[in-house]
Amino acid sequence: MRLVTVLGGYGIFGGRISEALARGSDCRVRVAGRNPTVGANFAHRIGAEFRACNLDDRYSVRKAVDGSFVVIHTAGPFQGADYRVAELCLECGSHYIDLADGREFVVGISSLNDAAVAKELLVASGVSSTPGITAAIIEELRSEFLEIDEIQTAP
Repeated sequence: MRLVTVLGGYGIFGGRISEALARGSDCRVRVAGRNPTVGANFAHRIGAEFRACNLDDRYSVRKAVDGSFVVIHTAGPFQGADYRVAELCLECGSHYIDLADGREFVVGISSLNDAAVAKELLVASGVSSTPGITAAIIEELRSEFLEIDEIQTAP
C-alpha cells in the first residue's frame, strides 16, 4: 500500500483530506504537523500514522516525507514561501501537491518542472478551491469566447 503524507494533516483542509484518505483502503496515511499532541490524537482517531514536522527545519521535513509516494502540502500560507518542501519531496522521490492559491507561488513552482520530469515525478501547485473552481469554469465557458485576456478572482 502506498504512503500518502499530508503536511498540516490535522488542520482545516488537511484534516478533511487525511480523514477522507484514511477511510479508503487504497493507501496508508501519514499526518504531519507541528503539534505532536493534537496531531497524534487526530492521527490515532482516523487510523493514521503521525510525524511531528516543522517546515522551517529541513531534517524535520525530510523525516516527515521520507518513504511517501505522494506528499500533499496543506500547511499554508504559501504567499512569500519558498519551494524547499517541494524540493525535499523530489530529493526523497515523492510526488508533490499543494493547496496554494497565491498566484506567484503557484506560477513559480514551474521552476521545479525539469527536475520533476527527470525523476518521473509530479509537482503540482494550486490544487485548491479557488484555482480548481476557476479552472473548471474556464474549461466550461472558454468555447463561448474568441479570446480570454484576463480573469480576476476575489478572495
